[in-house]
Amino acid sequence: MTILHKLGDAVEGKKILCEFERFHGPHRVSTRGRHNAQRIKAEGNPAFAIIDKQLDWVD
Repeated sequence: MTILHKLGDAVEGKKILCEFERFHGPHRVSTRGRHNAQRIKAEGNPAFAIIDKQLDWVD
């Protein structure tokens, strides 16, 4: 498993599991479709995220 540590590193998946101490949000984020998404900012020492379900079109 790859662990990313640098500013700007990202993960993308259909379902992402996060562990953190506190969060700020949720905030509405505009998307290109009819539906809007939500965003939260997770903080911890460290905050941790893993992909629980990968995207269907990615190997």
